[in-house]
Amino acid sequence: KKFVIFLSIILMFISFVPTENVFASNKYIQIIMNSTNLYESPDFSSEIITTIPHKTKLEVLDTITNQNYTFYKVEFNYSQGYIYANHSTTNISPKRFLDYNGYVKSNEAELFTLIENSYNIINTKLKKDHQIRILDGYDTKKEFTLISYEYNENIYTHYIKTADIHANGINKSVIIALSLIVSCVSILLVLFGSNLKKKKKKI
Repeated sequence: KKFVIFLSIILMFISFVPTENVFASNKYIQIIMNSTNLYESPDFSSEIITTIPHKTKLEVLDTITNQNYTFYKVEFNYSQGYIYANHSTTNISPKRFLDYNGYVKSNEAELFTLIENSYNIINTKLKKDHQIRILDGYDTKKEFTLISYEYNENIYTHYIKTADIHANGINKSVIIALSLIVSCVSILLVLFGSNLKKKKKKI
């Protein structure tokens, strides 16, 4: 009985001891691309402070969502900034490549940065059939589209003219054509059905 009482007292004492600080662990991530940009603010169009190399481990200081894109606030080489969350992982894993959802359809496509609402051309150009990751949706009405792409074993994020790229999947014209075919077939079936009913009545 004395042992049970003593054990109960010990357990009660432990339950009142704050354990949050002892067992809490901060969130750490690892860069899974060849490199990723460290932005001044959580926005792809903000100034790039530097690039962070593959397999770099970082502590997440904050998580920000901007226009459906998640950014992590981190510190690298004494500079604080933001990285695109999808370029990192909480698990130590081998290099991962971009999940492509489009490609360049022009022979050569120019790339741009967005600074103070102005698109500025850069030296790099992407050749025809270069695989890309479209980040902000594929809207043919927009002049520019934000993409990520691999170039010289590094990952970059820039703007490209929408007319120079194509999104993977069924083409809109194909969808329209298929819709028209389905509509025509439906009309023919209705007409054929009504003709059959008329013939049956005559009989």
